[in-house]
Amino acid sequence: MPGGIVHAVDDVSFTVGRGESLALVGESGCGKSTLARTIMRLPKPTSGSVRFRGEDLAKAGPHALRRTLRHMQMIFQDPISSLNPRRRVRDIIAEGLRIHRTPRERVAPRVEQIMAEVGLDVTTMADRRPGDFSGGQCQRIAIARAMAMEPQAC
Repeated sequence: MPGGIVHAVDDVSFTVGRGESLALVGESGCGKSTLARTIMRLPKPTSGSVRFRGEDLAKAGPHALRRTLRHMQMIFQDPISSLNPRRRVRDIIAEGLRIHRTPRERVAPRVEQIMAEVGLDVTTMADRRPGDFSGGQCQRIAIARAMAMEPQAC
């Protein structure tokens, strides 16, 4: 329907409490990824609200959004395409820490700690690039990248 309105996700409502998990399950193309991206403001929702700790992210300004999204991380479905192929693993994991101005002396130890937690050997893997890894290892890199920011429950 050229030029028509597409309702990719419509009439969705849920609450996830602190310490709880929610799984979105459904057929391919039903809107799971679109919903997750919209929660993260990729893209901005066209209607409704997305609340985190009482703040409506759909209406949040850039400063409030940046402060809040630091506590939310997304692990994409395809780990390989979500990683920059030109960056070293240590830099991929550290990127969010640097963006959010973590003191330089705390970045490397945090990256090493997280790599160990997800089963990636720092001495042999930190300076390699995503193309050198299997899909499962790339998924661990993506998980490590998300963990680095210490996302918080509601």
